[in-house]
Amino acid sequence: MIEIANLATAAVAALAGEIAKGAAGPVGAWIGRRLGGKRVEDLAAAPDDPAATEALAKRLRAELEANPELAAELRALLDGSGAAHAPQTATVSGDGGSIVQVQGEGNSVNIR
Repeated sequence: MIEIANLATAAVAALAGEIAKGAAGPVGAWIGRRLGGKRVEDLAAAPDDPAATEALAKRLRAELEANPELAAELRALLDGSGAAHAPQTATVSGDGGSIVQVQGEGNSVNIR
C-alpha cells in the first residue's frame, strides 16, 4: 500500500505543478475523469493549502486501492509525464534554515 500512497502523492504533486503552469494538464484530466472535475477545481482554488492536497491524495489513494488497474494506468501516465513516483521530504530547523530539492533531468537552480 505504500507504493499506492506514493503514487497518489506524486499524482497530486504533478497536478499542482500543472496548475502552477496555468492549467491542469494530462494528470489533472485523468484525476478529473476518475474522481470528478470538482476535486481538481478545489485544488486549483487552493494549490498551496496542505489540507486540500492531502484531501485529494487521500481520495485518490482510496480509488487506487479499490481499482488496482487504475494504479497501473496512473503509473504509466506519470512515467510519460516525467513526474517522480517518490515524494520528496525535508526537515529544516534552526535560524535561517533553508532547503532546495530538485528532481528529474535538465533542471537548473539558482540560490542567492
